[in-house]
Amino acid sequence: MDHKQRINIKFCFKLRRSAKETHEMLKLVYGDAAVTMKTVYKWFERFCNGCESVEVEERSGCPSASKTQENVERVSEMIRSNRRLTIREISEDLNISYGSVQNILTTDLNMRRVSDNTPCHASLLVWQFLSNKNITVCPHPPYSPDLAPCNFWLFPKVKMTMKGKRFESIQDIEAATTVQLKTFTKQDFQNCFRKWQERWDKCV
Repeated sequence: MDHKQRINIKFCFKLRRSAKETHEMLKLVYGDAAVTMKTVYKWFERFCNGCESVEVEERSGCPSASKTQENVERVSEMIRSNRRLTIREISEDLNISYGSVQNILTTDLNMRRVSDNTPCHASLLVWQFLSNKNITVCPHPPYSPDLAPCNFWLFPKVKMTMKGKRFESIQDIEAATTVQLKTFTKQDFQNCFRKWQERWDKCV
């Protein structure tokens, strides 16, 4: 395959373009000389697994994709020493493919993958507000929908009662949401916090 096309595929991958979008762009530029969709998928898989090289024969720079007991123990030791490490950081430090690290964390270590803190939660204005209101800030792992009560509990419960309904205005949606929120009991919130703790224990 043409070296330039491999570079273009990697560039699109870094831009978070899909494999299909990448292939369409390659066809626009290279016409009949563009690589096949199957080839694009193959290179996307390599990049997802942490390989940075675009050379066909050069494989020394690609992390190992094997999931051995030794690698499981290495990942376990690393993540327990610093729970804020990302999958990419573990992959690069241990020279294990991204996919293997992710599989070890979720399958062997029974941990959920979490993402980085969202900017809105770490902005200076937020910290100033919390400080001015004398609100104690507790350490929290990187943000993930799996750990946010609004995402895994509140929003689904509200949406279930509104599913299939049509509203004429934003005010109607707000009114229906308010009615639903008022139906929640103390027991509902206690159950939410119990589930939150169970999820927290798995991730932290």
